[in-house]
Amino acid sequence: WESAIRTDSIAAWVNEHVVYEETAATQIGSDREEWGSGDYDPTISTLFGSYSLYCRKSGLQAKGKNNFSGDLVELCQQVLGWEVDYHRKSGTGKRCIKGLRLKFTGEQHLSIEEELSKFSKEQQFSVKEDLQTVTKEQEFSIKEELSTVTKEQNSSIKEDLSAVTKDCQHSDLNCDNPEPKLDKHCDSCDNLPIQKFSQESHQPNVNCEEQVINEKFSPPSCHEVVQSDPGRGFGDFERSSQQVTQGSSQESGENQTIPNTPETQTLQQRIVEVWDNKYELGKLVLAVSESELIAETANYTPEQIKHIKEAANRAWKVGLNRDAEYNGERVEIMEARSGSREVRVRTQGGSLLKVKRGNLRPWLGL
Repeated sequence: WESAIRTDSIAAWVNEHVVYEETAATQIGSDREEWGSGDYDPTISTLFGSYSLYCRKSGLQAKGKNNFSGDLVELCQQVLGWEVDYHRKSGTGKRCIKGLRLKFTGEQHLSIEEELSKFSKEQQFSVKEDLQTVTKEQEFSIKEELSTVTKEQNSSIKEDLSAVTKDCQHSDLNCDNPEPKLDKHCDSCDNLPIQKFSQESHQPNVNCEEQVINEKFSPPSCHEVVQSDPGRGFGDFERSSQQVTQGSSQESGENQTIPNTPETQTLQQRIVEVWDNKYELGKLVLAVSESELIAETANYTPEQIKHIKEAANRAWKVGLNRDAEYNGERVEIMEARSGSREVRVRTQGGSLLKVKRGNLRPWLGL
């Protein structure tokens, strides 16, 4: 915008004297000498009259009336993102631009450049504040989670140690000198010999408490797959951190879910996802085929169709690869030079016209 102010007299005038107001409608005008005499009154002035007076006072070269309105609308739509358009006043039939009004004399209103600078600073402050808030919340959350996990682990360890101690006290096995014995009630073990550990194979001073802790917190092998017993469901078990072998993946392939990616989303889902971002919405609708877009928007309201058209116009770059809409009709773009605001088009009847870029919209078939 700063660059436009330095190089474009219309941008410099808009920066100082024009305000965006959705309900306003100001006459365009065509008289360069509208304020050649008398005091300037913005409440009755036309846009072109105000612009011509500004250029005379500033020593800038004013543009002609034929290019003024088209360049003004294009600047507001493409550079500032304002939703302005041509309009005719009822009764008089005079051409106006809806969405623009002139600043009143003495009105305390920041220039566009000052508003953009203020907005940028507010955004920077907001981002820093949000980052600080998020960091504090994350730190508190991490501390709280660690405290909870530590308490749960301590409680679990104490319960396990207590259970092991009781088992050691009442078991037939001596924890300091383990000697396995057969279960007295095991009917199928009557003919099995009772084996004793030799002193060479026996691990002395086995600590039952340490053994339970090691078994509880040792991670499984990277290649281990936990097997389920017949009495439990598959959901009660977890696989290890490494991927299961290729054969197992193929066997369970039919249970895999399809990820939710842009390639798998429907057009409606993608439109809803970017609905509030006009630029992204515009890129999306320009990328789909005309027939697909027409089918998708068949039940849309007029307001929704208008929203889609505005989004497409914001993201559209004039080129020979897409037809355009001019005065509600489909036209073919024949010539669009880089840096030029005039575009040569051909109508359905075969007529060749030279029109302003601001008067064209991308053809969507809607």
